[in-house]
Amino acid sequence: MKGRIGEQWEIALRIDGQVIRGGIDNSEHGCVVGRLWLSSRVEPIELDLAGDCWGGLAGRLLRFTNQEPKDMDRDGLTTE
Repeated sequence: MKGRIGEQWEIALRIDGQVIRGGIDNSEHGCVVGRLWLSSRVEPIELDLAGDCWGGLAGRLLRFTNQEPKDMDRDGLTTE
């Protein structure tokens, strides 16, 4: 996204509240794969990353569920 002439801005979209469930799998050395289901999408976001997780997640499979996901509006921002 561009700001004033000659400037570039980086914007982070916070999706943590919109995650319904997901999983991250680093059971294969050098490869991290996973899926994130968001409240605003029918299909999950697929992760396919090179490298390994840090610390206690390295070499493991992590599955998680958000008991209170938030809805997103059409622009992908939280409605709250």
